[in-house]
Amino acid sequence: MVERKLKVEKVNYTSPDKKESEDACIINHEAGIYGVLDGATPLDEFQDEQGHNGAYVAARIFKEHFESLASSADLTKEVREANSKLYHQMLAYGIDVSEGYKRWSTCVAIVQVEETHINYVQLGDSMIVAGYTHKSAKLLTQDTVKGISSRAKLKRASDRANGIDVFDEKYYENKLNQLRYNRSLANQPGGYTVANGMKEANLYLQKGRISTEDLTEVLLVTDGLFHPDYDLMDSYHQIKTIGLTPYIYNLTKNLEDRVMPVDDRTAVRITFNSSYSE
Repeated sequence: MVERKLKVEKVNYTSPDKKESEDACIINHEAGIYGVLDGATPLDEFQDEQGHNGAYVAARIFKEHFESLASSADLTKEVREANSKLYHQMLAYGIDVSEGYKRWSTCVAIVQVEETHINYVQLGDSMIVAGYTHKSAKLLTQDTVKGISSRAKLKRASDRANGIDVFDEKYYENKLNQLRYNRSLANQPGGYTVANGMKEANLYLQKGRISTEDLTEVLLVTDGLFHPDYDLMDSYHQIKTIGLTPYIYNLTKNLEDRVMPVDDRTAVRITFNSSYSE
């Protein structure tokens, strides 16, 4: 177990439009592993025996896998293992994995806290921010989902120009058709990354290692914490100033006042030594 003095705060608020959260937190103090998971809302009608959809199941497969690990775990290897479990669970339920939109999928942001370093891995748009004592905070990950609809439209145009049979753009004015097409670009060049059982996800895994020197905190969030008016670094500084729960309360009220969708809102905030403030 990591000996560094940590305080770990987690929040998981369910969207008012969902019966249960499709997000999940990973809290494994013994292994020093923490994370957030954002199951992608399904575009089909699948439910398991307990009434859970594919997004919920995908996030829980990753949660259970990483919470079962010991301190010697290799994050890259374990993402591969959890993704394989997800794939085989889909097959066990007879999911047609040849249809991209039918695959269960989850975004992933996980850190492993060691004495002198932190390892991290990421897929999708769940994000990781590192805060420091003597320098600016740093965004460790890239949001690969951002702009996917625009990239998808460009790909369809390119495919048509190359003689590939693609529906007319009017077909994709239907939101469901558009989303289903977007899902077909998972873990593909020009697409986006996600854990959905595809081996290709391992090729696109964002990963890294940073020193804990001068590190005061690490914040992991799902996209439900993204603010419509400013970027994630602005959100991070607000969270640092007013605290995680007040930030989420203010964001939720802002979205509700503007009649904008409120997603599941999930975060893990790890603060080191005596730097925690709220």
